[in-house]
Amino acid sequence: FILRRVSAVTADSDHVLSEASRLCDTPLDTHNINFGITLDPCTVPKEKLVYSNRCLKKLYNTDKVLKAFSALREGADGWRLVVAGDGAETEALKSLARDLGIDDCTDFVGFVDPATNRDYYCRASVYVSIPSSDSISLSLVEALGYGCIPFVSDLPANREVIEDGCNGFIESDLDSIDLSRHSHVDPLVLSQRRDKIVKRFSKAHNRQLYLDLYERCI
Repeated sequence: FILRRVSAVTADSDHVLSEASRLCDTPLDTHNINFGITLDPCTVPKEKLVYSNRCLKKLYNTDKVLKAFSALREGADGWRLVVAGDGAETEALKSLARDLGIDDCTDFVGFVDPATNRDYYCRASVYVSIPSSDSISLSLVEALGYGCIPFVSDLPANREVIEDGCNGFIESDLDSIDLSRHSHVDPLVLSQRRDKIVKRFSKAHNRQLYLDLYERCI
């Protein structure tokens, strides 16, 4: 009902716009525009740190993040996992961490403020976001902007920002994620892809896209 009556439709991924168009029997004026991100300079080096900051509920498959991290720890010492966020699965996930024997190197830090979130991005070498359903997550974009190597679920929107093996890894089987593959990424390629992502998702760029669309519609 709404889509057939609006002048324009915006979304943060081509996939969502395509699905919106598929619902209607008339062409839609679609625009890929997002809310943008702000990146501050990092002053700390990367560490052996895996970061995951999605809500702790079944949709986000954080249990599989813990299992993937457990496998990483079996092959390499010194790694830590930071799980930010909260939700209905929090206590069950803490129990799973104990069962996997990784509770001594896994920190459940709850919801964090922007400065703390940025600090974890800056320190983390690996970022994991594997929901069963999603559009382009600005958390993922922030992680890319701060130079993390993401492991993401195989969703159409993720393929709009991740080139498998170049600036991250797209996982079709969430039960066999090999986080050690982060070392296969070429730092130069990662940096080049990062620069493109930062430009595409900057607040200034997307602010102008919204203003241009507004001027067209009034």
